[in-house]
Amino acid sequence: MKRTILRSAVIVSFIILMHGHITNVAFGVTYTITDLGSISGDSTAYDINNKGQIVGRSGVASGQVHAFFYDGITMIDLGTLGGTESAAYGVNENGEITGYSYLASGERHAFYYDGITMTDLGTFGGLESWGRGISNSGHVAGHAKVSSGEDHAFYYDGMSMFDLGTLGGVKSLGRGINNLNEIAGHSKNSAGETRCFIDDGTTMSDIGTLGGNFCLALEINDNSHIIGYSRPATGYKHAFIYDGTTMTDIAPFGRWSIAIGVNIRGTVVGEFETGGEYHAFVYDGTTLTDLGTLPGGSQSSAYDINDRGVIVGASDNGIYSHAVIWTPNEDQSPIRIAGISPTYYTSLQDAYNNASNGDTIQSQAVVFVEDLSINLNKSVSFEGGFNSDYTAISGETSIVGTTTITDGTSVFEDFSIE
Repeated sequence: MKRTILRSAVIVSFIILMHGHITNVAFGVTYTITDLGSISGDSTAYDINNKGQIVGRSGVASGQVHAFFYDGITMIDLGTLGGTESAAYGVNENGEITGYSYLASGERHAFYYDGITMTDLGTFGGLESWGRGISNSGHVAGHAKVSSGEDHAFYYDGMSMFDLGTLGGVKSLGRGINNLNEIAGHSKNSAGETRCFIDDGTTMSDIGTLGGNFCLALEINDNSHIIGYSRPATGYKHAFIYDGTTMTDIAPFGRWSIAIGVNIRGTVVGEFETGGEYHAFVYDGTTLTDLGTLPGGSQSSAYDINDRGVIVGASDNGIYSHAVIWTPNEDQSPIRIAGISPTYYTSLQDAYNNASNGDTIQSQAVVFVEDLSINLNKSVSFEGGFNSDYTAISGETSIVGTTTITDGTSVFEDFSIE
């Protein structure tokens, strides 16, 4: 056990490096599926933040398809950059959004939306670009056409779009970005194979495959765990999770599957083939569970899961395909204030702000990318390294950020602080 006591009047900067409803049951957790409807016609939900804000795309009265923002009550049409179509793929904790929109000229461009204005991010000289993911700092990952017409992965830092290059081939696509601004995606290599990569801001690195010559990475979490799908030496494409060292095949019984979203706990969601149909799944590291469909439906997909365990995606209902949300019966947040009736949080700062003098804040063994201000006249204990149900210590909790201590006393156990 590592134990650190932080007292007032100290300022510390550190990086901690750690090693219509249907209920469905997944590894002891029950999920309720809810139809979010649409503005008009079909809709799909692609991303959800920890506040429960959702983005995606929906039909509108004109018959076009537009990006939407769902605030928990209303599905709001975000409009376009002047063209006929748009879609929103990512939303961060500040409600900033990225996706793509057509221009009046017919070109398709990535956008950044700050809650008021949709801004065109441009291209690398080609006609198209897509924004795929957005970090809490408002930085965007995606891909844009170069003048030759091929896609290149990009990183947008709030001011400029940077070409990440390739793994030696002609094209690359950035698909996910975490709060460390690491980017996951896929690229052609010099042999013409499609391979998964991680870009750490300096180097684009090939993370391998499941044994074949094909890999697509779709998302990365703050533990630098990457998910997507890859082809084994033989057979169908399989969903995988990559932990920085090992790529693990999570396909059930060798079936076709793709992993699309992952949260801070490493819980994965996606889509798999079952009995000739395609259903959403959730995978907890041990078991892959079918999340089912809306009543009357036969197809569903899960696109993202937030740190509370809430899942979004789409399901048909026999008539339309609608955006849906799968809500767990218990909060799966990685932080809680311990007690007879624990309260759960997704950030250490929120937990600290709501803790009373003498409280204990317990955290799972994950990485938090946030700044922490210890600035209240109270004594609070932080206990880290817990497993998913807070019954045992399974490692250490890590923070990447700046901690400022100006008042009170805090005791940290099983936190690795450097």
